[in-house]
Amino acid sequence: PRPPRPAGKELPSRGSLSAARPARWVPQAGLAVCRGGEMAGRRRQSADTTGQTVLRFLLGGVAGTVAKTVTAPLDLTKIRFQVSQSPVSVRLVLEHVVTTARRSGVGALWQGNGAAAIRVFPYAAVQLATNDLLTARLLRYRQDAAALSGATGSAATLTALDRVVAGAGAGVVSVLATYPLDLVRARMAVQPSRPSPEAVKRGLAYSGPAQALLQIGRAEGIAGLFRGAPATVVGIIPYSATSFGVFSSLKASLRRRTGREPTTLERMGCGALAGLLGQTAGYPLDVVRRRQQTGYFLREAEGVSSSSVNDWHQRVQLPAAGSALRAGTASPHQGMLSTLRSIVAAEGWRALWKGVSINWFKGPIAVATSFAVFDALKQAAGLADGDQASRR
Repeated sequence: PRPPRPAGKELPSRGSLSAARPARWVPQAGLAVCRGGEMAGRRRQSADTTGQTVLRFLLGGVAGTVAKTVTAPLDLTKIRFQVSQSPVSVRLVLEHVVTTARRSGVGALWQGNGAAAIRVFPYAAVQLATNDLLTARLLRYRQDAAALSGATGSAATLTALDRVVAGAGAGVVSVLATYPLDLVRARMAVQPSRPSPEAVKRGLAYSGPAQALLQIGRAEGIAGLFRGAPATVVGIIPYSATSFGVFSSLKASLRRRTGREPTTLERMGCGALAGLLGQTAGYPLDVVRRRQQTGYFLREAEGVSSSSVNDWHQRVQLPAAGSALRAGTASPHQGMLSTLRSIVAAEGWRALWKGVSINWFKGPIAVATSFAVFDALKQAAGLADGDQASRR
């Protein structure tokens, strides 16, 4: 018979026994599962709440818009040289900027920036926030793997490949989410700053981003809204992977060396170097993308008599306007590789790097501004970097 229970003592419940039981290794299908409660608790503590995630996206959009506005005149000039056969030099770039400002006013240097801002806000929001979220997810994976192997989970660190994968993933997602707006921005950059009503009516110019989207959809179909998208996706992988990977790695190196968070100036320096390398890595496909985006539009304009659009090329102020524009402009039906071949055949392989010198100046400024503003806004809002969130 079972001995009587001493008076005043209650049997422990099954839940309290489970809570008191020490963690142990449990083999399941050849894998050892350990410290499950510890890892789940760390995930709950490190993951953003829904509100924090939304805030991270909003701050990314603000940072990207600020950076785009700062560099808008250089971006406009770069696009115009990309879609023409004019050679690029510092003198010609300065002449083009001065001529544009003199003929149409200083505000013309920000032509199409409204469309760019509409695109850049969601683009930067998705890109910057997605990179943070992917980085945090990869770090948690590394920490869980370290815990399963018996090591200290908090000692796990991201590899260079992890940072590159997070950056590439963020770039692809952001491009696909906002591509039609990028197409509109490119076309509005190569149209007259004040298009005539007749040109807008005939589909040779756009009155604004919304009208442009509707006009392109009607004239070219849904596929027209994604003209040049394959080149963009392929090109964004080396750009985004390089820029985010270098920026994140440089910040991590500074933390290890100094034992503190990088200053704003240090973050801008890291961003400038990351932008320089990233812009160079994917530049030839950026030229292909711009030719595909504007090829249909510019060829339609060239087929119209100059009186209909009041001397199109003079009003749009393309570098070396006129016949020099035609040979290098992509056919509306060319794919990425055929566009690449046609540019090289007509203008030589150097044309694939046309405007890269502008990007070497613009890119570091844009990336440094975007990354530094995003980090500063996150610090002000109390949000951690992706590679720091899981260490809290």
